[in-house]
Amino acid sequence: MKLIAFLGTVICLHVTVAPIQGQVPSGIRVPDGVGPILVGFQAKVYRGEENLLQLSRGNKSGRANLEYSIFVPPTYGALNVDPNTGAANYTINNPLKPGVVEDRFEFRVSDGKGRFSAAVEVRLEFVERVAVMEVQKNLDFGEVVMSGVMDKELTVTNNGDGEFSGHIVLPPRFVIEGKSKVVLAILAKEKKTMVVRFLGRDDPGEGSAFLRLEGDGLSRRVNLTYDVKPPFHVQDKITLEFDDENYSRRARLRIKNPFNESLGINLRLPRGLNANDVNFEILAESTQAIELVIPPHDADRFDGILTIEANRFSKKVKVVAAESPPRIVVVGNPDAGEVLSFKGVLNEKAEIRPGEWIRSIQLRNIGGQAANVSMMTNPPFYISAINNPYFLPPGQSVVIPVELRAQKVGKIEDTLLIDYAGDPLQVRLLGNVILPDGMSNVVPTPPPGWRGKKVSNDPGLGGVSYSDLFYGKNKRKSNPAIPTVKKIRIIEQRSNSLVIGWPAPAGSNWEYELDALVKLRDEKTGLPVPTWVQIGPEHLTLTKNGSDIQAEIVGISPGWSFQFSIFTVNPQGESSLPATLGLAVQEKVGFLERVRVWMVAAVGLFLIFIVMGYRKYRAESQQNW
Repeated sequence: MKLIAFLGTVICLHVTVAPIQGQVPSGIRVPDGVGPILVGFQAKVYRGEENLLQLSRGNKSGRANLEYSIFVPPTYGALNVDPNTGAANYTINNPLKPGVVEDRFEFRVSDGKGRFSAAVEVRLEFVERVAVMEVQKNLDFGEVVMSGVMDKELTVTNNGDGEFSGHIVLPPRFVIEGKSKVVLAILAKEKKTMVVRFLGRDDPGEGSAFLRLEGDGLSRRVNLTYDVKPPFHVQDKITLEFDDENYSRRARLRIKNPFNESLGINLRLPRGLNANDVNFEILAESTQAIELVIPPHDADRFDGILTIEANRFSKKVKVVAAESPPRIVVVGNPDAGEVLSFKGVLNEKAEIRPGEWIRSIQLRNIGGQAANVSMMTNPPFYISAINNPYFLPPGQSVVIPVELRAQKVGKIEDTLLIDYAGDPLQVRLLGNVILPDGMSNVVPTPPPGWRGKKVSNDPGLGGVSYSDLFYGKNKRKSNPAIPTVKKIRIIEQRSNSLVIGWPAPAGSNWEYELDALVKLRDEKTGLPVPTWVQIGPEHLTLTKNGSDIQAEIVGISPGWSFQFSIFTVNPQGESSLPATLGLAVQEKVGFLERVRVWMVAAVGLFLIFIVMGYRKYRAESQQNW
């Protein structure tokens, strides 16, 4: 019997280190006649809670139901055991003495037949349930429109076995459900998701702040980042360019809304600047183009500030524009020009000098830059201005006399061409000349000696008008799309030759032809007729030097006024509108000519002396008689 008891004790001591709530290991055989064998164990119990324990059972089969009983009660807690099942409830006494971290008790079982197991120990470790909190370290709100809002979700997880009780503290301009401090309670193994709202700022720029999660002795910090952007994107400066179709200066102002909500825009314009709209809405993630215009009547240099407003944000844009190019208009009818009419009777003096009538035309520069205005027409019409070309500053006017020196009767029509850096103007010149009573003919002015290939010689026309040449009535097929020669300059002028030049117009490889206006005597009537002739190669040499064109004209008679027309010609033979040049070739008087003039004068004086002497002789003779 002593041996059996000893073996039972050894077995009990061995199994006390077995797993919690375990039974006797299956590898151990219990001898017949020995009572139930128990297993001690360890367990964690929580403060402030009723902890449920299951006491071990004996493992010998065939035994009667076991009855549980406490052999040694616990010291620091209350223990209730169901004797039939071994289910136990343990509650830690409150308060505990400092330093107490565990409790122990012993129990045993009987088989109902007077046999008891050896008492085994249960060790209880005092613990507290702890919340283990998890939250993201960073919460990025990204780009946020000024004075706008942005929402981001924040998730808080309790991975511990204790309930969390605390609060969330938010920095300025951040709220949860409209509050800057939120009470938060999360059960064990639970998570909560909430919306953090950023209320934006009134000034752009990147920034950061911290959200704090605090409670139950712990603290967590979340980094909040954001980038506040203006409600729209626009350039800092815009330059208006001249539109030669309507003489205005204009540009497109592009405003971009990069956000996913529509945006209301208000424009505040400086004086002198117009826009097609000043209050409008830009759709989400869209760009709106606004037309800015300085009207034609304002030609001065422009420098102003345009203000764009949206969502309590304003942006200043610098707007600049150079002066408008020169623009010459005929006062009274700046769009279509004017008609000058000449009516009268030829001079009836004995020497039968041609009749002269003068009309005036007023030109005004309504552009923003000065212009050199050149005026050209055909005989019998003449420009009587002292200066031609005339320098005309912006905003100023000039009155140009136009003179008709009639050489024959009848109706006369021609064109006054007004050329400057802009589009040339045309003014119709109309004349109706009649002879005085008793007068039947007019002494013609002799034609110049220069000759060329005749383009037209129709005495009935009284000369060929520019308007006819513009549309190719006589020879040329005009194409308005071909660029007209501009900036003609005189390079060298001699008594019988002339060198002129001009920059080649942009485009294809152009050719050039020149006409001259001369007076040719009509074969039938013998009267001189103003006629355009094409200058042939024997009188014209064209030279191309890069982008510069030079033309040398030879065979010009000194002492005469000439007008030339220059045409740009394409490979198909079509020509541009004419660019005209007028000049007078001065006649140089040589030594022999001066001697001849003096001899004629001396002979004249000698004859005068003879006549006077003869008259004196006759008078004296009559007195003596």
